[in-house]
Amino acid sequence: MELDYQYVYPVAKALNTTEAPLLTRGESHITVITPPEFSILATANVTIDEINEIALKYRIQKTKFDMVCLGKESVAVEDELYIVYQIIVDAPNLEAIREAIFKLYVSKGGNSALFDPHAFWPHITVAFTVGDLFEADGVYKGWNVCHSPLHIKFW
Repeated sequence: MELDYQYVYPVAKALNTTEAPLLTRGESHITVITPPEFSILATANVTIDEINEIALKYRIQKTKFDMVCLGKESVAVEDELYIVYQIIVDAPNLEAIREAIFKLYVSKGGNSALFDPHAFWPHITVAFTVGDLFEADGVYKGWNVCHSPLHIKFW
């Protein structure tokens, strides 16, 4: 799900006042299917076009979500400290999209043990020191990494 970076940038800018300089991607999104998950889905011939069709049917770009907190991970990877900040979100429609993709995957003969639509930690990566961290690094970006509450002003 693509997001307008102008709303995330102020958070990154505020965080970049810490002692460790932070990097950003200059864009923002919420990942619904990770590349490793897509590889699993592809074993049952689920295509990116089919996933996009489901996303459009569920109106992915109109998805409402609640921002839960500012998340932070500090993890040593090969003796280098990675710090990653993200906005943890709650997005039921994105979970519904994953469930629809799961149903398609199983209907095409996919092994249900290899893809869990509920193994999902929606977040918006804001900034990082060295690079981003992922589940493959043993990092789960859910409510478990809430670092501080968000104080949002609406003008």
